[in-house]
Amino acid sequence: MRLLKRKSRTFEIQVQDMTLHIQAATDVDEESRAAALSFWELLHSYSIRNPEFSSSKRPVRVPGDAPEIVREIASTAARA
Repeated sequence: MRLLKRKSRTFEIQVQDMTLHIQAATDVDEESRAAALSFWELLHSYSIRNPEFSSSKRPVRVPGDAPEIVREIASTAARA
């Protein structure tokens, strides 16, 4: 039995100054927009409390209690 494969669809979502490029097999526009807004709110509120996070030209250390998305960005920056 052959499974039906849906062709992937690529689209962009803009939230404030953040643009996400998304490729998905199903229509996930609204869910993607909600997730993007949630991530942006976390990043924005964290950078207000810790301005060095958004303005530093070098990787910064973040505490273990920072939001997961912040820790992931900091970890990726440190590896780059």
